[in-house]
Amino acid sequence: MAPKTLAGFLGFVVISGCAAEPPEGSTTTPHTAVEPLRDLAPAATSLPASSYALPFEAGTVVRVGQGYHGGFSHSGAEAYALDFPVPEGTPVVAARGGRVWSVRDDSDEGCGDPSCSGLTNSVVVDHGDGTFASYLHLSYDSAQVEVGQDVARGQPLASSGNTGFSSSPHLHFQVRDVWGDTFPTPFVELEASGGYVFPGQDFVSQNRSSPEVPTPTAWSTCAPDTFAFLGVTLDEGAPCSVGEGTDPMSGRVWVEGASVLLTVITADRIESWCSPPGDTFAFDLDWSARGLEGPAALMLGAADPETCLPYQGVSSMVAIQVVP
Repeated sequence: MAPKTLAGFLGFVVISGCAAEPPEGSTTTPHTAVEPLRDLAPAATSLPASSYALPFEAGTVVRVGQGYHGGFSHSGAEAYALDFPVPEGTPVVAARGGRVWSVRDDSDEGCGDPSCSGLTNSVVVDHGDGTFASYLHLSYDSAQVEVGQDVARGQPLASSGNTGFSSSPHLHFQVRDVWGDTFPTPFVELEASGGYVFPGQDFVSQNRSSPEVPTPTAWSTCAPDTFAFLGVTLDEGAPCSVGEGTDPMSGRVWVEGASVLLTVITADRIESWCSPPGDTFAFDLDWSARGLEGPAALMLGAADPETCLPYQGVSSMVAIQVVP
């Protein structure tokens, strides 16, 4: 997966641009026989925790307006996003359980131009394994969850809408990794097609709310090799989702005699830590002492021991939320 650059940071914390309709001139073949697809789904209560169900209440019939590699806006990091055209106010539910990472529902504006990208209402859920589901273009004041809340598959999150960069009412759904790159998310309703939804066919959601209390989910942490391409590997527990309190970050340096530079970037400031040269490094990230809070980007890599400038420059980051 390709790391994000500084220029793309603000755009990948919550990706917000898409269209509900296929590009002009494209065609779809109507199908009304949705019952065979419904019958392919196993019972939702038997699903493994890591599987995905369509993000709508059970029985909701949906169709893909723009799917994977859609020519209008689903390319690059957003290549594996899905747009479901649905009326405003359609209930949106969790496709998979996790912990709510971010919520916005204060916008009541949208338009079919990229200038409206910053007006997108959204809910993002951290699944605890370095993957994050984004539910975008939600209705004003419709969120039913809050940051830090554990949610179960099928639990109501908000209502669909038409906010942000949106050509017509729809839900934009995608799952990304810590770098912001989306990837395919097969749905349990569709065993016959390998789990994939696609334009031109109606699909029936088999999602439902679990009767159990949502399973507590820890915030995602960085895999040991997250920054290995920059000459460092991490010990367990490094934050790759939420930084709160005082977080430890330590590991191994693979560049002989190098230091390690850790940089955290927010919308209005940059804070850095530099380790002494050696084979290992260790930081105690006291977020409140540095005055850091809110959405941020975290970068880590081997650096010149004399200047503490990274050997590869500003080239990679993961998105985190800082809670002092």
